Amino acid sequence: MKILIIQLARLGDVFLTWPAIKAYKRNHPDAQIDLLTRPRFADGAVGLKEVTQVHCIPTKAILAPLVSDLVDVDLSRTLLRKFISVLKEEKYDLVVNMTFSPFSSYLTHALEQEGAK
Repeated sequence: MKILIIQLARLGDVFLTWPAIKAYKRNHPDAQIDLLTRPRFADGAVGLKEVTQVHCIPTKAILAPLVSDLVDVDLSRTLLRKFISVLKEEKYDLVVNMTFSPFSSYLTHALEQEGAK
């Protein structure tokens, strides 16, 4: 089983996610549990042995075309789709949204596999 935990909020929220991650590992000892967070919060997973891999969403790169002098919505959308496509290749059985923002909800929906729980 492969589980992705999404926590995009603040560094403290990453730490508050630790008990949930540990509980998922207790309930699914053979599962691969990955964390999706922002690059500046990735160190919040250091020392958390239950996490196999930390994925960082390249927020700055995705948003840069939207805040440049030549706004390029299509490029921003393309970068986001590419990032989602890479994560979809992981074929997660379960995606858990711990952030509950509109953006994390969008990511959760985009990453769910057909037939996944």
